[in-house]
Amino acid sequence: MAKISFSVGGGKGGTGKSVVAANLAITMAQGGKRVILLDADLGAANLHTMFGIDRPRVLLEHFFRREVPTLSDALTDTAISNLKLICGGMPLPGSANPHHATKIKLIRHLRDLDADVLIADIGAGTSYNVLDLFNFADVRVVVFTSQLTSVHNGYGFLKAALHRHLQRIIPVPARQYLASAGAHAGDESLADMLTRLASYDVAAAETARTSLANYQACLVGNMLGSAREGYVINAVSQMVRDHLHLEAPVIGLIHHGEKITRSVNERTPFMLRSGIEANAELFRKMAATLVINAERISRARQEALVNQAVMDKYKEYERRFPRFKLCVPVQFLAEGEVYSGATKNIAKGGVGVFFDTMIAPDTPVGVLRIGPMGKSGTLKIRVEVRHRLDDKKLVGFSFTEISEEQSHFIEAMVARASATAALNVPGIRSSLPPNILQN
Repeated sequence: MAKISFSVGGGKGGTGKSVVAANLAITMAQGGKRVILLDADLGAANLHTMFGIDRPRVLLEHFFRREVPTLSDALTDTAISNLKLICGGMPLPGSANPHHATKIKLIRHLRDLDADVLIADIGAGTSYNVLDLFNFADVRVVVFTSQLTSVHNGYGFLKAALHRHLQRIIPVPARQYLASAGAHAGDESLADMLTRLASYDVAAAETARTSLANYQACLVGNMLGSAREGYVINAVSQMVRDHLHLEAPVIGLIHHGEKITRSVNERTPFMLRSGIEANAELFRKMAATLVINAERISRARQEALVNQAVMDKYKEYERRFPRFKLCVPVQFLAEGEVYSGATKNIAKGGVGVFFDTMIAPDTPVGVLRIGPMGKSGTLKIRVEVRHRLDDKKLVGFSFTEISEEQSHFIEAMVARASATAALNVPGIRSSLPPNILQN
């Protein structure tokens, strides 16, 4: 699975998105990362020409047409160690607008690629396909020039991407409240829209705000002619903060350079023969910044997945082995020590116990006596510690080496605890005859 992913996009063609994506990919590959670079400009793919590749053997459209089963079969080797390319399709009618199912399949296969880093070069515009490919990444990079049209379209592109992102996570009936309408359409801030959404669905608005806080985006200025033009890109970052309530820092200001321009025409990426000039150092700093941020996001995502897996397993255990309240005396015998307590609940697979004194942490197995001590109603069974909450003196045990007789005993205790729980439900209790309750 690609551990970290980046998308490079913008609202206007000609800003140098492909140049930025290609040189970032090379820089990360030179740093030892296994990188896959995807040409996701579905209508005007040209990344392969920047790498001196005339006729790629396999194109993205071959994957779309199921001529190759997976994206891994569509990888093209480059002259750079650790860097592989997925070449875009031919500029045919309709190639920029694949069906929804095809797009979803592409995104699913992108997540399964075996690489350290995935970088997607996204096409211009604000179609759903473009926005969804831009949004799937961990970190999104928007490329601007200082021209007014680039600034206007780039800001509009980022705003549209945010809207699309929020539309995908809130309920369908609430989506209309994110859309501007009337004479001031387009002038509202995202905060205004979320306030309008909250008047209809508070939970949806809170979900949107939380997701917005986790949306990772950054800006890159490209082909700048002077330091003054860099101020324009920083002003865009401030405008995004004020109107979209999104932190989108400027991570690089790339100045216009003859070597970069010549590298495109000569079909040899700039970072392969850049030396130590300022733009090369800038690409290295941008790559390092992006990797650090994306790895932090990846770690948080993995922790969330692990936590979810634990919860799913716990719920499955609860479904298979429902627990019922039970309070009877208990003794736990382990390593020559005896610990006394009382059961909290019981299931077919184990029991929860509150102890008078916390058991030693290095006693994972032992023998548990459950029931009145010294009487025929006592269960004696081998157990192992499944979990423990030391601050509450609570230990969860799993039954081990259960004999048939012990299994019947446990089932009887569980049945009795279950019946007791049912009798405590008012609706059930009121429907039973008095003599049953007395027994």
